[in-house]
Amino acid sequence: MALTRLLFFGIISCQLLLSYSVSAQKKDKNVTEDGMSIKFGNITAKDFDPSIHAFDSTADAVVLFDKGYSYFQGSNEGWFQLVFEKQQRIKILNKNGMDAANFIISQYKSSKSEERIDKLKAITYNLENGQVVSTKLSDKEIYKDQISRNISHTKFGLPNVKEGSIIEVSYVVTSDFLFNLRSWEFQGRYPRVYSEYATRIPEFFVYVKNIKGYIDLESKSTSNPTSFHMVESDPGISRGRETYRLSANETETKWVARKVPGLKYEPFTTTLENHISQIGFQLAEYRFPNQVPEPVMSTWTKVSEELMKDEEFGASLIKNNGWLDEDVKRITASASNDLEKAKALYTYLRDKFSLTKEGGKYMTDQPKNIWKNMKGNTADANLMLTLMLRHAGLQAYPVLVSTRDNGYANETYPLINEYNYVISKLWLDNKVYFLDATNPMLGFGYLPLDCYNGHARVITQFPTAEYLWADSVRENKTTIINLFSNEEKPFEGEVSSRLGYYESLHLRERLKEEGLEKVTSGIKNALPSEVEMEDLKFENEKNYETWAKVSYKVKMEDMQDEDFIYINPLLGEKTKENPFVAAERKYPVEMPYAFKETILSNIKIPAGYQLDEMPKSARVKLEGDLGQFDYIIQEANGVIQLRTVIDIRKANFEADQYQGLRDFFIYVVKKQSEQIVLKKKES
Repeated sequence: MALTRLLFFGIISCQLLLSYSVSAQKKDKNVTEDGMSIKFGNITAKDFDPSIHAFDSTADAVVLFDKGYSYFQGSNEGWFQLVFEKQQRIKILNKNGMDAANFIISQYKSSKSEERIDKLKAITYNLENGQVVSTKLSDKEIYKDQISRNISHTKFGLPNVKEGSIIEVSYVVTSDFLFNLRSWEFQGRYPRVYSEYATRIPEFFVYVKNIKGYIDLESKSTSNPTSFHMVESDPGISRGRETYRLSANETETKWVARKVPGLKYEPFTTTLENHISQIGFQLAEYRFPNQVPEPVMSTWTKVSEELMKDEEFGASLIKNNGWLDEDVKRITASASNDLEKAKALYTYLRDKFSLTKEGGKYMTDQPKNIWKNMKGNTADANLMLTLMLRHAGLQAYPVLVSTRDNGYANETYPLINEYNYVISKLWLDNKVYFLDATNPMLGFGYLPLDCYNGHARVITQFPTAEYLWADSVRENKTTIINLFSNEEKPFEGEVSSRLGYYESLHLRERLKEEGLEKVTSGIKNALPSEVEMEDLKFENEKNYETWAKVSYKVKMEDMQDEDFIYINPLLGEKTKENPFVAAERKYPVEMPYAFKETILSNIKIPAGYQLDEMPKSARVKLEGDLGQFDYIIQEANGVIQLRTVIDIRKANFEADQYQGLRDFFIYVVKKQSEQIVLKKKES
């Protein structure tokens, strides 16, 4: 940066001007391209007309307009500043939309500077007896929170907000951090009648744009060849402080979205953040006249090097850490090979560590203190695990992850702030193990499902990408149902299920948190009303390295006097509801894993009865062979045998595959609900 500024002053010293020229021809900023008046405070009774937001009748609040503008100006430090102006007007439609009146403005800070908020205005308008009554936000209602070492939040909620209120907010953020060109969301929880964002960027700065989402944006760019910046030189470079004006071409780009529906959560969506229509920016290059372009964007190699020097991340991993010698020897004393050594260290830390806060990628204390206290956040646990493994002579590395609820991380650029989690990678005997020691019931080599969110980055001297996709996780569950009969008891039998690993983990967590009685009630309530359950057993429920098994005995009410007996051969194991109820879907389906569920049912027909009606066998496939449903049933020698399989071979489906997936499960639910009918023989 210092070299860039030095060369910069060499340029502007040759461009001293005697007069100041205004850049572009000014337009009326108080009117949108649609002719909508957005002058702050210009609220009339007409603005309360509900027809304005009729395009989304399900909304709890509606953004009448949302306008942002980012541009550059010269600073008193002889460099540039970013200025961000925002104005927003929202109508509260009902009590569920009251949250729209709460605002958070994020500010970046360093040891030398902090982004500044100016000209903050916030007013609530209510229509009372045909008159617009306004209530202003007072300074006493604004407060500030320090979120992290670089981020603070200015927060406020507007006063006197009611159903039907219109709120309006505007402010200006001035920033010395040119990398922090503000992003913009054209879509959110509430629908937007009009959303506009414009940037005015001088030719000296090259930004990479990242546009995502499913809303079509209108965009227009214009070039202004005669813009000027007021810049004051540094006294250490020139004699005294002199004001300069620098000519440059500027490009102004405007993006507009109209009548954008609110973004609503749908089942199997990791986070709506992945699907919001938005635009982001990354400063890539300085490009001054007569100079070689200077790259600004970092690389993963540089980022990794900095992280490994950071005392809160990787510095401790390359130290001697002699204080761990005796403990590591003691913990691994009975290990006969490196894999047993790694498992011993992992199990020890997992069982001892107390998680005080989920997430985080930086340690909150010195490693020695973390080891002593055995508590902290995710980074404390998993960086400590990495340190222990390395101290034992094993190849272990920290891995940055963006969890599913945090959204996808950018694969192209090393945007460190997009990562919120760290795990450990162990390379042993030509095999890779990903480890997380934060869940006391998670086995060696397994990760929390939230970590399977695509791109991750191993932090080493030569950092590499890892891809933790939900498609790579596959659950297998097998259930066997046996129903017998004799003259005294028409039906009794046993149900036995071997669960998939993550279903086993869920069961273990439920047993711990809810207790045996509540878990038992849940299994019992899933059975048909005429079926009684007893002798419930769990196997492997405390062996965290493998799957669990659930078994129980069943018996049915006395049916000997019934002319017809109706039985669902799947009992409580059938798929009762379609998980995809919406008629259409605009976003991908993001399930936690692929899965295969097999149910084998054997039913002996009671004496005195005969088969009257039985479902037909069927097979249905998803397009592209991405899934299959089998329902194969037959009767032989008085025994009905059913084999049904739901095999979903991937976890993530694109939006255009949704209808096929929905129809698939509609069929599954209907087919698995069909019954066997037994008829009493004529005497």
